[in-house]
Amino acid sequence: MSKQLQDALKNVVGKRILVIGDVMLDRYVWGSVERISPEAPIPICLVKRETNVPGGAGNTAANITAMKGKCTLLSVVGDDEARRMLNSELESRGIDVSAMVAEQERPTTRKTRVMGGQQQLLRLDFEDSSPIKEESRQKIIGYIKKNVSLFDCVVISDYAKGVIDRELAEAVVQEAARARKPLLVDPKPKHAKYFKGATLITPNHKEASEIAGIREEKEADHIIIGNHLVKLMGSDILITRGEKGMTLFQLKENAISVNEFMTTAREVYDVSGAGDTVVAALALSMAAGNPLELGIMLANIAAGIKVGKLGTAAVTYHEVEDKIMNIDEKIKSREQITLVAKQVRAEGKKIVTTNGSFDLLHAGHLKYLNEAKAQGDVLIVGLNSDDSVRRWKKTVGYEDWKNRPIIPEQYRARMLAALKSVDYVTIFDETEPFEFLNSVHPDVHVNGSEYGEKCIEADLIKSMGGRIHIVEKEAGLSTSEVIKKIKESK
Repeated sequence: MSKQLQDALKNVVGKRILVIGDVMLDRYVWGSVERISPEAPIPICLVKRETNVPGGAGNTAANITAMKGKCTLLSVVGDDEARRMLNSELESRGIDVSAMVAEQERPTTRKTRVMGGQQQLLRLDFEDSSPIKEESRQKIIGYIKKNVSLFDCVVISDYAKGVIDRELAEAVVQEAARARKPLLVDPKPKHAKYFKGATLITPNHKEASEIAGIREEKEADHIIIGNHLVKLMGSDILITRGEKGMTLFQLKENAISVNEFMTTAREVYDVSGAGDTVVAALALSMAAGNPLELGIMLANIAAGIKVGKLGTAAVTYHEVEDKIMNIDEKIKSREQITLVAKQVRAEGKKIVTTNGSFDLLHAGHLKYLNEAKAQGDVLIVGLNSDDSVRRWKKTVGYEDWKNRPIIPEQYRARMLAALKSVDYVTIFDETEPFEFLNSVHPDVHVNGSEYGEKCIEADLIKSMGGRIHIVEKEAGLSTSEVIKKIKESK
């Protein structure tokens, strides 16, 4: 099955997907909470950073391009600063926004989440969910009629924010059928009847119950609901059921077949956006002509990866590939590595940490990591993200900081994970490794002799009751030296 899944994943590369629906800007304000306000009984969040990511249909599009597909996004936004920020985020992910429609009086939908550590404290919504203008609707329909044949699959991502209505939905169903393109719909219950005849409809268990008008009271009720929906909608139905997996209902030769797919998720930190990830993986697989069952398996794997991430986040092709090949078991998110460290400590094992960019892995790195591993039982490597590397290099005065790292973070992580000496790898985005170290609480932290006992980590490690171990640097072996020799050899 692994070989079939690998082949199915390879087939999705370069497939063109048209995503139609409600796009939004998801803004995250990250900070820490250490005290209560004297003004009111509310927490004070000390803000450390802010990030923007595409949400709604934009998250579906971001997942498609992250999994090596090509995506055009068709939606309605405002003519405001939020639109410009959103377009910047979309374009940076390789998403075509040239067909997006802007309305002067309409605000771009945006959601701001205030995060205290890993806990969401507050969400602020800015939106106008009224129907879009007739002129905007006709522009979208006109684009679809003219261009639908250029795509391998069409997706409707309905968040009930005003873009999707009966006229638009029925036009999409009709044009996709005319062009013989698969149509995948992520529905909102109040619009479900507009999507009759779509290739595949993917409600979650609550949405499925509402669309069918049948209350889910016991375990087997989802079978009754799914059977009803297949007949009602004239489409294949995939009900996503969270930790219980997914259930596919299909009408075959006057009989309804039911297939259950169990979840692959081991740890769930945040389910937001997981539905978008499922839709993206399914759309790419359908576009590639893979059997639907294989597409659902890929989508299940992708969703399992997503729920291990905090916030709205895309799942990459390489993450899915690694999961299929079981390479990713060593690569952990911040939340995952925190739990791993607790488990390791409970087993009475000694935790060793080190951190760095590990760009252009060389023999000096191997010696360093082998000696680090020898200091304890479990070696956890904190790997600077690409942005973190650039910020750090700039801070310490590297002239070529804009050109580093040479190797992108996902490949650096995979190379480290392939080493026998390394037990776990976790990527951190901060300039300094302090939050990574706080999440792990090592017994020993290893650093190179160029920094020595006075390294920036020393005070924190000692405050935790740990010790610093210094590895002597191998003369002439560094990434900078390797780059220099390559240049000199030209």
